[in-house]
Amino acid sequence: MTLCVPPGTTSCSFIFDDRHCSVVTGIDSATLRLDLMLDGVPLAPISTRFVHMTDSAASLIVKFYADTSSTLLSVGIQISDYAGNMSEAHIDWFICSADTCPPVLIYSSVSDSDTISVHSPPRFVLMDPLDSLCPFCSGIDDSAIELSISRGVAFPVLLTPGHGLILSSYLCSATVVLDTAVFPLRYGETYHAGLRAWDRAGNLLRTPSITFFAELPPDTTPPCIEILEPSPGESVSSMVTVRVKVCDSCAGSWGISGINLSSLRFSFDGDSSAVTSVTHLYDSTCHGYILYYSVSHLRVGTHTVCLRIADFAGNSSDTCWSFIVAPFVFELIRPDSGSVVSCDSLAIVLRFPHGIPPYWSLITVSSPSGSLVVSPVDTAVTEVRGDTLIIEWLSSLIDGLWSVYNDYSRYYFTIDRTPPHIEFVMPRCADTLWDTASYIVAYIVDSNAVYDSSITITIDTFAYTIRSSLVSWSATTGTLRVGLDSIPLVDYRSIRICVSAADMPDTCEPNCDTVCCVFPVGHIIKVVGRVLDQALNPIPGARVVGMRYLMPSDVVFSTFTDASGVYSVELHPRVMTMTLMMAAIDTSGAHRPEFWNDQIYPFDADTISLHPGENTFDFVLETYSTYHFIKGKITDASLGTGLENSIVMALPTDTIRTDRYSFAITDSVGDYSIPVEDSTYYVLAYGDGYVPSYYGGVFHWDSAAVVRVRGSDVEHINIPLRNAPLTPSGSVIHGMTFVVVGDTDTVATRGIIAMLCEPGSDSARYASISAVSGEYQMMGIPPGTYKVEGERFIYIPAYGWETVTLPPAATRDIFLKWAGEAGIKEIESKPYSVAVAVFPNPFNRRCAIDFELARLSFLRMRIYDITGKLVSEPVNAHLRAGSYVTIWDAGDLPSGAYFVVVNAGEKTIRKVVWLIK
Repeated sequence: MTLCVPPGTTSCSFIFDDRHCSVVTGIDSATLRLDLMLDGVPLAPISTRFVHMTDSAASLIVKFYADTSSTLLSVGIQISDYAGNMSEAHIDWFICSADTCPPVLIYSSVSDSDTISVHSPPRFVLMDPLDSLCPFCSGIDDSAIELSISRGVAFPVLLTPGHGLILSSYLCSATVVLDTAVFPLRYGETYHAGLRAWDRAGNLLRTPSITFFAELPPDTTPPCIEILEPSPGESVSSMVTVRVKVCDSCAGSWGISGINLSSLRFSFDGDSSAVTSVTHLYDSTCHGYILYYSVSHLRVGTHTVCLRIADFAGNSSDTCWSFIVAPFVFELIRPDSGSVVSCDSLAIVLRFPHGIPPYWSLITVSSPSGSLVVSPVDTAVTEVRGDTLIIEWLSSLIDGLWSVYNDYSRYYFTIDRTPPHIEFVMPRCADTLWDTASYIVAYIVDSNAVYDSSITITIDTFAYTIRSSLVSWSATTGTLRVGLDSIPLVDYRSIRICVSAADMPDTCEPNCDTVCCVFPVGHIIKVVGRVLDQALNPIPGARVVGMRYLMPSDVVFSTFTDASGVYSVELHPRVMTMTLMMAAIDTSGAHRPEFWNDQIYPFDADTISLHPGENTFDFVLETYSTYHFIKGKITDASLGTGLENSIVMALPTDTIRTDRYSFAITDSVGDYSIPVEDSTYYVLAYGDGYVPSYYGGVFHWDSAAVVRVRGSDVEHINIPLRNAPLTPSGSVIHGMTFVVVGDTDTVATRGIIAMLCEPGSDSARYASISAVSGEYQMMGIPPGTYKVEGERFIYIPAYGWETVTLPPAATRDIFLKWAGEAGIKEIESKPYSVAVAVFPNPFNRRCAIDFELARLSFLRMRIYDITGKLVSEPVNAHLRAGSYVTIWDAGDLPSGAYFVVVNAGEKTIRKVVWLIK
């Protein structure tokens, strides 16, 4: 018969089973031979997949492509078991395009008006036709078969495969049997039945309804018993499955009542037992069952099986037979039982004192990755020498417990080809080893050693040998403690320590490994200093804060001065990689807070550098004669929650002198208190990730609300800050911030707020503070059009603002100019005759020096290098009261510190500026 398959990509599957014989060796995939032919021309498969389902069964799935209708596809296949027994098959398929013929009923065990046995359920054979009129066979659809059956005048019941019908199908045919366990036939009842079935092309078969009667025919013949395995007198292993076939349809019998399983009496070696499992046989040549009884670990010797069975007519049969369990014990010669093996290959040597067992006696070698089952005739992996059997392990050797066994003997050994595991745990490899450390701890373990007692250890450094007196080893916990007392860690920047360990196998060479780690030696960094007033008296309880440059929320350290005004803090060496700024704040408010190096405006704060050892930073705070507080809360504009470690600045409206500014840092709930003298102030708040904002909800000083302090504290100066959410895929904008001096001169200036604002307003959405170099950068900006603006107290736009559309990335520079008299809203008499400010500081080649005179004065400005040499004299003249700015161009002068000395009347002011090229 030639079967029909559709064109296109198709797959076929084969099942190979070696369990039908008494001795099972398993399917040998290496012997598989597959031939595909399309109209006699070889056809290459798309893919093949061979799967071992069990030790004795396997499956093969072949995927191929054939797209030409009316062509013949031939499949030939050969395969053998490990004993060399070969099977082959040849199947033809016809590549078809359509199936228009419905299935046909070619056999029915019951006809209309028949009388059948209650133990002989109706059986129907269906065929999807394949002939000259119906050239294409799509096959019976197993899920589309229905039997409508009713008993007497009762309503019909619809039965389907698995739910009242027992189905077996093959290629273009299918056999359907009524499952009497679901719908039993009753003696003397009348039945009505009709069958419907579809093929896979959707063609329908509908049989006429038939009526039949159920009776119990006379049965006078006893059941017949067939011993399948083991055969009488056969020698077998200690694990055996007894299989017996019992049938009621035997030679010479005509009446069939069926096997009555409840009559079964089964005994093994005289003891009554229950069979392990039963397979129902619906074949008309049997009408019975196959009985299974599995047992293992049988004693050596003769064993007897007896059974008695009867049919429903009361006819009975019985039989007994015996088989022999033969002893095939062995001794493990190599490797030794219980030994540890580290070899690259493995040959297992077994000796059988009673002689080499027969071919069906199986030996199993079990490894952590799987098992190998062999018999003495498997010459690919075994070799017989007299009473000795050698098994060669040809696969990879996996560490772990191995065993070799059969039904009578079992031995164990361990494969260990992995060196001990070495791990530094305190500190971990590459972690900092502090110069005060006295030891390190390593963890050493060999997974196949019980207590690691088989490990040998050597330890050294690049310059020292650490002797046993400095080593503590615990075999039970696998920990190694190495003393460092003999190594002056304080003299080194890093130290290299190596640990070598090896195990001690019983066979072959030890597995060894060496792990070396370079530990950077961490030297404690200390930041110390004093906080004093102008009379050099200590200020106790002053808070000293170190934070990331222009990132006040990232507080690196915070401490307070003692009664002597002294503070001290120890830091991790990683702070040496950070750019920090420091501030000293008198918590009582009696002194003006400042950043290191006499800086009061936070955006102009100088950075500090730390080095191993002690770093000293002293602060001298100006004492207020009278002061009050500006108080309030800084909050997240969306959430309403307080913002910790935000900087709040009080900027006087009547002077450009930064030494009259004041500031505070918010506490854990966002509250602040700024100590100030009586005056009028703008209040500016700044926090990481937020847009700086003035009191009054604006972003430029010249439109901000003012706060007047007159003889008492001013409270509730609350400022909400807008969060500036960024997106990982957003754009980048960067540029420089400049101050324009005169008509054309520009000075790159730090501390300018660069903002992206909504084009139709001055509402800022994103912001950044320009760094020491004057450069700013904003990243992660969502797409859109923005106005690029700049902000610095008492400065105004020099040319107007530009717009930018993102993406792509863009560069925009910002230009400001001094507001002059426009920046002074209130003029009050001050006791100082002159004030000086320098920006940027540090600077690159050019800086602007602002100064203010309260009255007509002769002013002389000179600049010296660190040797005291005069390098420039920018101003030497009589000047009226007012505000001035001059540009100093350092030209070719080298990088370093320079001193600006300003004399005006009896007043002398000194400023340190840093030139960085």
